[in-house]
Amino acid sequence: MNFTIFIVTIITIIGAILRIICIDKDGGLWNDEYVSWSIAAIPFGKAFIKGILTQCHMPFYYLYLKFFNMFSSNDTYLRITSVIPSIISIPVMYLVGKEKCKNTGIICAIFTAFSSLLIYYGQEVRFYSLLFLFSSLSLLFTFKVIKSPRKRNLAGLLISNFLILITHTIGFVYVFFNLIFVVLKLKQFYKKFVRYTCIITAILFIIASPLVIKILFLTHSMSQWWNNLNVYRIIQVFCDYLLQ
Repeated sequence: MNFTIFIVTIITIIGAILRIICIDKDGGLWNDEYVSWSIAAIPFGKAFIKGILTQCHMPFYYLYLKFFNMFSSNDTYLRITSVIPSIISIPVMYLVGKEKCKNTGIICAIFTAFSSLLIYYGQEVRFYSLLFLFSSLSLLFTFKVIKSPRKRNLAGLLISNFLILITHTIGFVYVFFNLIFVVLKLKQFYKKFVRYTCIITAILFIIASPLVIKILFLTHSMSQWWNNLNVYRIIQVFCDYLLQ
């Protein structure tokens, strides 16, 4: 076995152990986790769609969780659904760093495996670990498409960005600036490639926009994200960020 692959495998195994330890938390699901489960537990049909549309987040995670919920609704089992993408993110982040060099890749894998933030959310019945995985894939294909603008790299970038869009409502902010960065990097050398990227991106945005508009402007959510914008809210967001 290649020594680098062996090291990344060991890091991934350690990361997996850290995410599984104490996963059976006292007290069961907390409020947001319970919301995730309660929507995933609704039978397919109008009630399930209505349940999704009453939330301030996009539908993909609820569909993902529903698949697993069909087999069991045990708290620990549901948390495993977040552990899985959290573990997969470790070798993916190695590949992200490897775009520079192998040592950078190993460092990225170590940070991902031992990050207390990623471990915490990797045990939570919410969409964060899945979103991080999609973001890691987007970053990987961003580097790949800039180095080698092939169709498969473009497909990987667009698919991962689309998954971000349908997982988190304000994911469009990241996707927007990510694609601007790619277009600016490639426009002088690959005008045809950039044109196709813009066209496909516009189509993906059109597909996702009805849900974004519905959630941002028509959903009456209790989430702190959708309160009226004011100076106090701006300060609160910065305080939340600095305290993480």
